[in-house]
Amino acid sequence: MTAEFYLQTVDIVFQQHLLPKGQLIHRGHKVDPKAIKDTALLAIEGERDDISGIGQTKAALDISTGLAASKKQYAPGMPLGGLPTAMAVVTWLDPLAYGVDGLRSAFIATSHFGMAVDVAALAGFGTALLALGSWLFSRIEI
Repeated sequence: MTAEFYLQTVDIVFQQHLLPKGQLIHRGHKVDPKAIKDTALLAIEGERDDISGIGQTKAALDISTGLAASKKQYAPGMPLGGLPTAMAVVTWLDPLAYGVDGLRSAFIATSHFGMAVDVAALAGFGTALLALGSWLFSRIEI
């Protein structure tokens, strides 16, 4: 994604609020959130987002009036806070979550799990996968 595209999106969606005002045009057509009817919609908000305030992405659920409430889901405080239960379990079992969290901690001093947990989880996953790989390798017959 280019910087220009990103900045344009931030300006149009989060600063000018063209979508909720009914003024967003894409490829020559007005975007109508009321026309969304046959899909699910997940509104995700950043836990420490400095561009959009809490509630801005949730507004997408409110303006999508053609969509049944059962197809709308709100996840505040991402990346990890406020996840639906099933997604939280998958995140806890995903070693990449600990790698990303560790990098976030190292570079911007913000962490969800804490650096010690990240290192321990990655070491645990690595040890388990090394043991599994060694066991599978030992079973190879030539």
